[in-house]
Amino acid sequence: RGVLGEDEHVELCSAAYAAFAVSNPLHADLWPSVNRMEAEVISMVARLVDGGDPGVCGALTSGGTESIILAVKAHRDRFFAGASSSSSSGRRGEVVACVTAHAAVDKACDLLGLTLRKVPATDAFRVDVRAMRRAITADTILLYASAPAFPQGAIDDVAAVAALAHARGLGCHVDACLGGLVLPFLDDSSSHTNTWHFGVPGVTSMSVDTHKYGYAPKGSSVVLYRDAALRRHQYFCYPDWPGGLYATPTIPGSRSGAVIAATWASLVALGKTELRTRARAVHATANYIARRVAAEIPELQLLGARTSSSSAEEGGGGAKTGVTVDAMIVCVGVARPPCEHGTTTSRLNIYTVNDRMVERGWSLNALQHPPSLHLCCTVQTARAGVADTFVEDLKAAVALATPTEAASTTSSSATPVDGSAAIYGMAASMPAGPVEAVMCAYTDIQLSVE
Repeated sequence: RGVLGEDEHVELCSAAYAAFAVSNPLHADLWPSVNRMEAEVISMVARLVDGGDPGVCGALTSGGTESIILAVKAHRDRFFAGASSSSSSGRRGEVVACVTAHAAVDKACDLLGLTLRKVPATDAFRVDVRAMRRAITADTILLYASAPAFPQGAIDDVAAVAALAHARGLGCHVDACLGGLVLPFLDDSSSHTNTWHFGVPGVTSMSVDTHKYGYAPKGSSVVLYRDAALRRHQYFCYPDWPGGLYATPTIPGSRSGAVIAATWASLVALGKTELRTRARAVHATANYIARRVAAEIPELQLLGARTSSSSAEEGGGGAKTGVTVDAMIVCVGVARPPCEHGTTTSRLNIYTVNDRMVERGWSLNALQHPPSLHLCCTVQTARAGVADTFVEDLKAAVALATPTEAASTTSSSATPVDGSAAIYGMAASMPAGPVEAVMCAYTDIQLSVE
């Protein structure tokens, strides 16, 4: 039996999926119940993040990437619909986002013919709002914030980004694909957990993945808008097709009614009470792991976590209670102790640590810029004993990955690097073009039957 009734929940979603396996919401006349369930899923998610604004509405999509693409499209089309033909001639439209923003916004701008301006993150891995302000031009249509960002799990200063967007008459999208069904249930006394949703003036759209912490099958996300007028700009309508009047709310034509039914079943079965229980268990587990890492593994440093010296007391297991993560991600990089000349140095390779963790059965996300790893905690991580096992395995992995004094004095050829360390080392040493070619070749292999 899985944690918090996980096995039973999977069985329920599977049954709902099977019951509507052949349904297609494109044909609303044949599947009215699917359309009803879709509308209720959108409403349930919207009411969690609307900040008291009943006008918030949205659409159900195939995942966070589609939700982000549609939000960018809606803002693009609204921008050009409001501009005169003479003033919009030759203009591409621009989106401003932090370097930590999900790559889906890169894909969106690539597909929609927009320019993406990337701005740096602060040392805390949150968007540099001052740099974002400087990046705004007359062609800017949208500012992008994350709650949290995927790499280090840090929540951007959404209130500051939204205020900037509001003052300039721009859109503000909040990527809450990860946090949208976790943050509403955390302690709202923390400023970073209650200033990221539609309750913040200036937020105009949001993406929330129901297939993450809504525990629905993969292929389920919700894109939300401040009002129905903005949502209409994401629609595709073609009245002159010989095949009839054609209109779709999202990118696909035919869609799986089975995923909609399973998503509806998941949210209804769990309800706010169980979603809250799971969200708080996940957040508590991430905090526990982060505090133990900070206290017990000096070779590593937490990235994106918050610290409070005023409350840095000793908690259970000797962990520092002054360390907290924003949501569910624990991100670590190599701590670089100062050397005698005032610079920093470390021979520990974080990707080698990852390889040693893989050998112990863990699947972590390898990150770059800076080199790091993260664990995205789930209800499985919250099972009894799992967090302790993770920390002990991480300790062992660091010990195995740390070069001995003898190895440190030998040539690099005597200590070959392999696994993910070699891959990321190669990527860091080559121009983007060759790296993209390697990535395309790898994708070709994934799609090949040979």
